[in-house]
Amino acid sequence: MIGSGLFDQAFYRASYADVARSGLDVFEHFVRIGLQEGRRPNFYFDPPWYLARYPEIRQAGMHPVLHYVTAGDAQGRQPSPLFDPGWYRARYGFGREVPALAHYLANRSNCRFAPIPEFDVDFYARENPDVVAAGVDPFEHFLVAGVREGRKPSAGFNAEYYTRRYLGGDRQQHPFLHFLAHKHEAGVYGQPPDDDASIPAEVRRYSRPSPDFEEVRPLPASAPRRAKVLAYYLPQFHACPENDAWWGKGFTEWTNVARGLPRFKGHYQPRVPRDLGFYNLEDPAVLRRQAEMAKGAGIAGFVFYFYWFNGKRLLDKPVNLFLDHGIDMPFCLLWANENWTRRWDGRDNEVLVAQDYHPQHDEELIQEFSRHFRDPRYIRVQGRPLLIVYRAGIIPDVARTLQRWRGIFRERFAQDPLLVMAQSFEDENAAAFGFDGAVEFPPHKLVRRVGAINAELEYLDLALESKVVSYDDMVRASLEEAPPPFPLIKTAVPGWDNDARRQGRGLSVARSTPAKYETWLSALVERARQTPFFGEPLVCVNAWNEWCEAAYLEPDVHYGAAYLNATARAISGVSRSAAGKRLLLIGHDAFRAGAQDLLLELGREWQERCGIEVAFVLLGGGAHEDEYRRVAPLTIATDEATLDACLKTSFERGYTSAVVNSCAAARVIPRLDAIGARTTLLVHELPGILRDKKLVAGARAGVAQAGNIVFPAAVVRDRTCAELGLPLDPRVHIVPTGMLRRIAAGLGAGGDAVRQELGIKPGERLVIGVGYADLRKGFDLFLQLWRIMRTLDAGGACHFCWVGDLDPEFALWLEREIAGAKASGSFHMHGYRGDLARFYDAADAFVLTSREDPFAQVALLAIAAGLPVFAFEGSGGIPELLRDYPLGRVIAFGDVPQMAATLAADLRTPSGEAEAAAGPELVRSRLDFPAYARRILELALPGLPDAATPASGR
Repeated sequence: MIGSGLFDQAFYRASYADVARSGLDVFEHFVRIGLQEGRRPNFYFDPPWYLARYPEIRQAGMHPVLHYVTAGDAQGRQPSPLFDPGWYRARYGFGREVPALAHYLANRSNCRFAPIPEFDVDFYARENPDVVAAGVDPFEHFLVAGVREGRKPSAGFNAEYYTRRYLGGDRQQHPFLHFLAHKHEAGVYGQPPDDDASIPAEVRRYSRPSPDFEEVRPLPASAPRRAKVLAYYLPQFHACPENDAWWGKGFTEWTNVARGLPRFKGHYQPRVPRDLGFYNLEDPAVLRRQAEMAKGAGIAGFVFYFYWFNGKRLLDKPVNLFLDHGIDMPFCLLWANENWTRRWDGRDNEVLVAQDYHPQHDEELIQEFSRHFRDPRYIRVQGRPLLIVYRAGIIPDVARTLQRWRGIFRERFAQDPLLVMAQSFEDENAAAFGFDGAVEFPPHKLVRRVGAINAELEYLDLALESKVVSYDDMVRASLEEAPPPFPLIKTAVPGWDNDARRQGRGLSVARSTPAKYETWLSALVERARQTPFFGEPLVCVNAWNEWCEAAYLEPDVHYGAAYLNATARAISGVSRSAAGKRLLLIGHDAFRAGAQDLLLELGREWQERCGIEVAFVLLGGGAHEDEYRRVAPLTIATDEATLDACLKTSFERGYTSAVVNSCAAARVIPRLDAIGARTTLLVHELPGILRDKKLVAGARAGVAQAGNIVFPAAVVRDRTCAELGLPLDPRVHIVPTGMLRRIAAGLGAGGDAVRQELGIKPGERLVIGVGYADLRKGFDLFLQLWRIMRTLDAGGACHFCWVGDLDPEFALWLEREIAGAKASGSFHMHGYRGDLARFYDAADAFVLTSREDPFAQVALLAIAAGLPVFAFEGSGGIPELLRDYPLGRVIAFGDVPQMAATLAADLRTPSGEAEAAAGPELVRSRLDFPAYARRILELALPGLPDAATPASGR
């Protein structure tokens, strides 16, 4: 016991008051009395629990504490629910030769180690700096005091929720200890699960990005448009005197949207716009942005609702603005010819504005139509203006009325419009009404042919009266319908739910997804090509912006532009060749560093240029989080429960392949393998950092089960494989990392401003180093190199500049040296800079003083800028590159004096133009980023068509 490190004198004395009264030494008391009485030697060992958990020890007559010291720890047995030695060793890379509990007890106050996976020590330290400052065991603090103070052990446990749900509000019980005892039981969660059935849970779920979330991805101008797709457009998003009088001052459609609430589990409400916000259609800039967004998705025109009641126009400002401001978008009209009633709030019989259909109004109405027909943007089919009527069945003697209209159009306005009726309510037969054709208006017609699914729902609103139907059933009804004996424009709808208007008494079409909608629209586009409407492959979408009916393509906060992009893919025909492929990209954090930049750029490249749908999962946060989110959906899984749930959900959504970026994230690979996902591991570490960051165990587990393992250079492969015991089997590949163009943008400009900023005079030299200034990057060697260079003749005064943040711990040791160097005027430090390219343009040479750097992007940038690069032998892939190509010098590892001598000699005789041009040419020909991305994508998603992988260059 004395040498085991398991006896905590302070704990024992504080826990047992009788010990102080006994007069015995605390350890003596434990040996003579405590062992026999089952007392704890430390906070984490519980003798009665140990015997209950392992009854064979009791049966063998062994004392629990002595058994644990002599055998139990090495066997991975738990001393209590509060410590898991097996997990501890795997998490921190220890073998069985290390006494796990003793190690934890010796290091627990430094806030770097967690005793069990359910306690996130990094989270607790970050959220509770006072605990860190106090130098106490963070887990013990949480259990004894933190939970009562409302502190959380991880992002995945909510004590208040757990107490209310599972303990009936009994605050005498410890919620976290209860959770540890029951966490494996079905239905036990540390915090509300994503699929929790409650109104707040549904609102939370639908007010954040879903796994299907996409940013707007406009089609390139060269992409084919296989059909002319038109979108219905609602102009209700602006105030007018009539709506002010009927519904209240300032009423617009947004007023109704705000009333949306989920009424059953999986009911997507409320709907919140994203990119365009809660816009006002009195602003021409909004109309212009809508038109740009729609055209980017391949939409050929808007179908504007046209409100005209016996000579009175309503809600006409947006259309008039559209006409007057020359917005570049084709359009046509859909006459909304029914009475305007209070149907929105359930009072259908209260008519606000009547539609009387007096023949004496015909000419005035037709004049209004013809005014719009004269606009060159008006949509025509075979030269005839396209005019749609919403309610054919309520027009008195409709066939005779249409005949009368045609005569007025022809005789007074020299027009012959194509008159089309909407298949709304029960009116479907265009020929019977005298129209030239019909256009579908789902969900009308289709929902009459499918049954309700109300009996399947998990209700949140027990008073719900709405009819709920399945999106799948509606799509099936559309595609199974036989062609009618008259021309018909088929229509898809991205979704439908008028609950925000009808408040539990309407119609909801449930379970729509962007993929289902895309499949439906793709089928309609193909059908329109085979059966044109008056010679045109026409399809409609209901709608562009029917927010109160959940029928819109504009981006929202949950799906982003997924439905809009699905429209683009269906129109262009690229929908499921490559775009249907999904790839999960997993990284260790969002810190500003090379590997993290690489993952971000791979996601951007594959998504924007290949149509691959990507999603990011990071094991930690960081400064780049917003950049990741701008590219694709991002989940930050800082605890094990969130990670497992995210991987499982992603796999179910079609992300069956993953690229795991770095050994720091390799521990995820066994989890991916367990659910059947295919993995490709990109290795960016050498043995030193694997050992320093305690990544060896996780990396070994990852490489053992990865489908492909990619190294940037042979030296990285050889040294890392030797460290991990990985054989050179067919899974191992060498793919030199391409240079990130985003970071390289601007090379060749701005150097003069940097030299002026640093105070560098004409004829003076500038040597730069770039990266996070720590021991691995060799910042101390960079400082030493500057010092030696000051004694050498380098052909003029020589300035050194390091661009990158300085490691705080490293800074403590070098504080005086850095201060002295900066005081000299020739040593400069500028922290992280967004204008990095300007420093390369200003420099005369680049030094890579890294002790380990697998394939440094910062050195590739120097090569691309035409700078000579100086690096240490064996430090990574860059020295290999420099040996193959005359782009710099390779110096014996760690020999700073030799690097200084070589650098000084080269600065005295600068490279010629041909040598300077060799670097940029090498990057273009051998280190092109699209080519690198293509190779990784081929490994991650084998069998993709050639069109799905990016070609070299832009």
